[in-house]
Amino acid sequence: MHAERVYDRGLKCLRVLLSALLAVSATPLFANSLGDHRMSFNIPVQAMDTALVAFAGQAHVQLVVATNALKGLPASGVAGDYDPPTALTILLRDTGLEFQFTGPETVTVRPKSSTK
Repeated sequence: MHAERVYDRGLKCLRVLLSALLAVSATPLFANSLGDHRMSFNIPVQAMDTALVAFAGQAHVQLVVATNALKGLPASGVAGDYDPPTALTILLRDTGLEFQFTGPETVTVRPKSSTK
């Protein structure tokens, strides 16, 4: 009877420990979600290619973009505290470009499709 209680107590402790480990290991996945938090952006008006490099550095993301789509495009710049999707929306305003987060830390920028 005593051994059974010790075993049950051990199982309860193991369940609590495993639950805590799962909660802690899952936290970074949600905490790093790009749209969930605001960060400070300071990207002045400049050529789109250099503005996107600045965005990638400040948002800590990788960009996938066809550089020929950026030739001659100006970026409006963005300054202030925004979540990355909002900052990128401001940066790409009136350029004919759109973006999609294609991974946890990857953004694809491309010309807007004509079917939209």
